[in-house]
Amino acid sequence: MAELKKNLVLLEKASKDKDFKITASLTKNLKKLRKMYELPDAVLALSFYMPDLFMRIQLPTQPTNVPKDMKLEEMLHCTTDRSEEMMQCPEAQLFMYDLLLMKLIDDGDYKNAKEFGDFVFARLKNVNLRTIDHLGAKAMYFIAVANEKMGQLPQVRSLMFDSYKTACLRKDLIGQATITNIILRSYLSQNLYEQARQFIIKTTFP
Repeated sequence: MAELKKNLVLLEKASKDKDFKITASLTKNLKKLRKMYELPDAVLALSFYMPDLFMRIQLPTQPTNVPKDMKLEEMLHCTTDRSEEMMQCPEAQLFMYDLLLMKLIDDGDYKNAKEFGDFVFARLKNVNLRTIDHLGAKAMYFIAVANEKMGQLPQVRSLMFDSYKTACLRKDLIGQATITNIILRSYLSQNLYEQARQFIIKTTFP
């Protein structure tokens, strides 16, 4: 699981350098990790990099078993001290959130994906950094998918409107574009075509 650590190291550097272009490009690497890792792998990574959160959310999926002749640090190619350093960065934390959300959805565990998404949504409201715009937009997308799978996308529309206003104030273009699509999708899920049309008229797609 060295690929995950490589991404976290680069995110740590991007955080220190305030390089939003690097975080934007690293967000695309989630697609690569999606093919490499299963949900138990993501849970194992969470238990190592964010042990307090792992204990708090109590997911039903158990972490991947560590071979008897190998330590967890060896398997993840990272020491505990180094993991704690990297997890001081909001960008690295959000990358881990996105990875877990993605794999929960892939595994069909929509209930836990939605509940974890609620936690991530609350965290995102308190952070205003350009370096997390793309990672935050990806999280919003996964949150919307989880709610849609649970048949609850219309219920989060008001929250998405608030997030859209925040994204506009912060000049977060990728966030605006992502949330615009989510709001439109919520209207269309209820056949509210006129409301969707009015929303399109009143907004400018970035």
